[in-house]
Amino acid sequence: MEAATDIRSTLLHGPYQAPRTRRGKFLACELRGKVKVGDYSDGPIPWPMKWGTRSIILCGDLIDAVKGESVSAIARNWGVSRKVVAKWRRALGVEIYNQGTTWLQHMTARENTTPQKMRELTMAARQVTRVPKPRRFKRYMAMRIRVQIERTGRPINPDHKLWTPAEDVLLGTKSDAALAKILGRTAGAIRSRRTALGIALSDPKNRPWTREEDRILGSVPDRTAARLLGRSERAVQLRRQVVGKPGLQAAARRWTPEEDALLGKLDDREVARRVGRTLSNVQIRRHLKGIPNPSPLRRPWTEGELALLGTMPDEELARKLGRSVSAILHQRAARGVPNPAPRRKYWLPREIKLLGTASDAKVAHMLGCDVESVKAKRARLGIPAPEEY
Repeated sequence: MEAATDIRSTLLHGPYQAPRTRRGKFLACELRGKVKVGDYSDGPIPWPMKWGTRSIILCGDLIDAVKGESVSAIARNWGVSRKVVAKWRRALGVEIYNQGTTWLQHMTARENTTPQKMRELTMAARQVTRVPKPRRFKRYMAMRIRVQIERTGRPINPDHKLWTPAEDVLLGTKSDAALAKILGRTAGAIRSRRTALGIALSDPKNRPWTREEDRILGSVPDRTAARLLGRSERAVQLRRQVVGKPGLQAAARRWTPEEDALLGKLDDREVARRVGRTLSNVQIRRHLKGIPNPSPLRRPWTEGELALLGTMPDEELARKLGRSVSAILHQRAARGVPNPAPRRKYWLPREIKLLGTASDAKVAHMLGCDVESVKAKRARLGIPAPEEY
């Protein structure tokens, strides 16, 4: 275990070594398939990143770390966000409460529930609350309230109903939620009254675990065990971790030749719907097969479209090609094509010499611009208007 000042950064296993590679080589990423290595990350544990991006490649010891460590430890030691770690866990099929997460919750609970901290919280609460009443005063007030209720037959607070013997008989015969609908009370009120009278539920929701149920844990996947035992999958997972049994993942369904034939021919979402798989599963399979995306978000440029750059205004070309104006502007600037219709007039020395030699309308016609631009430029330079004005 690596030494750390914060338990949220503590790694239970390790040390984790980055794969030996260099810039320009290729690595197999569990999330994206075969990717090109760019630079290394600048986190506490440097790791190879995808070429041209800041995305860390999910490979090597990082896979073992994601399976066994907590989300906080992975995020802090690899310098990524918790959202990225959650995406890695989904890609690898890691359960929510693995060994690292369970250990971190246990240590955090121990730190936050020490006797000293509980005493500090109690003393702080006493300083802001009223002075506690003596026991004699409490007994006297309880007696007065009982006498008043017996005399009037109703509680002090009219919104609170008194419990009758007929209602007390029903306590524990059904669940608190079901009995609350019958008696017109809240489930919390039913539970408080039942607990005060020492009545247990005949069929409690959280029933104790038996030895026969514990034997089933770990022999089948948690989802199957939950269905067999009539419990929730979360309850089965927590109980399995308490008894120290490893989880059994459901066998991954293999890809058939018929399913592989659909990759690249249909949209990834349509393929996922037809074969009954998740979208990420289909995308990873297509990347591993080296099949290009049939419907990429960015449509590639053709030679004919590139030849039209600069031949007409960007807005008109965008409508003709069915692209955005920003895409036209970016592609034209990347290839050094000048703007055919600039919004601002850049004056050349030979054009400035024409100002004042003829009317502004004639000069605008010769230069191919509007009259207002000519008039504003002439006034800015202090050139007088021609005599024919």
